[in-house]
Amino acid sequence: MATVLTISVSTYFSARETLKQSLYDRLSVSVTLKEEELNHWFQSQRNDILLLARLPEIQRQTEILLSPSTAAQPSEESTESEAVELKQIAKRELASYLRDILAFKPVLAEVSILAADNVVLLSTNNQLENTRQPLGVTLTDASAK
Repeated sequence: MATVLTISVSTYFSARETLKQSLYDRLSVSVTLKEEELNHWFQSQRNDILLLARLPEIQRQTEILLSPSTAAQPSEESTESEAVELKQIAKRELASYLRDILAFKPVLAEVSILAADNVVLLSTNNQLENTRQPLGVTLTDASAK
């Protein structure tokens, strides 16, 4: 009877350890797969943003928005008003273009174009325009405002 009890207890603990090891192995594989999925997702998002930033239309309209006023003196009102009008047209066209892109890429919650001083020149979220946004927050957390 003692022999049967010893074998039963030994088998129980052996089976328990084997099941634990199997569970840890399965969890490890699952975590590795999820990690690879996340890395792929982040890389895909990064590639989408880089592609977006390299589109000629985005670059052209952004250059107009970033360009300083063309008026050399304040008395040149027509040149100044033309520059302002060009910037308004560029902003409208860029906003329309970005809305179209977001319609095809719903995983992009919003897109903002920042000046060198981190002021939002244009955003698909109108509340962010003309506000200062830390670069890290803008790229990583669209819900932080």
